[in-house]
Amino acid sequence: MGNLEVGESGDAEVLLDKEVGDKYFKTVAILTYLVEKGQLYRSQVGKTFIQKLMYLIGKELNRDFGYRFHFYGPYSSLVEGGLNYASFLKSVDIHWDVNHGYFIKPRKNASVFTKILSDEEKEKIENVLSEYGRLTVQDLSIVATAYYLKERYELSEDDLIEAVGKMKSYDKKRIRELLETHGILE
Repeated sequence: MGNLEVGESGDAEVLLDKEVGDKYFKTVAILTYLVEKGQLYRSQVGKTFIQKLMYLIGKELNRDFGYRFHFYGPYSSLVEGGLNYASFLKSVDIHWDVNHGYFIKPRKNASVFTKILSDEEKEKIENVLSEYGRLTVQDLSIVATAYYLKERYELSEDDLIEAVGKMKSYDKKRIRELLETHGILE
């Protein structure tokens, strides 16, 4: 399952071969890369940001992370578990601040996992970040919810805006603006 090597600090580092990495650590790699690059777009990368961006990244990479609908929009226990696993593997650090929420940052083992990703996968993740990385988590929730509903139900534009509005309790004008800006409405 890969080789262990002791680094200069005395810590063991996992050297992953491609097959093992793809099979067991791809989600950790995607999450780690998202956290690493997400720092360029915002001062706080938190769990809601991760959940919504991973939903959008999954669409781009054609990966099913088992998303289901939750109060805050699409949610995946697989992504939550992958994030905890990434923390255990020391590729990310998850810190809770009672006043500000979660702060997730890359750690020293990040590059061990991000090497697993192809240039194409990295580019797709960066494209999603470029499109959505600066949105507030509320706006990300609107966008992800709209995509989720659109993929599962045949809704007219007005019905989609109405449905998102009921679920998210946000202004319908703001919802329409976001969905038009990001190409969700034709």
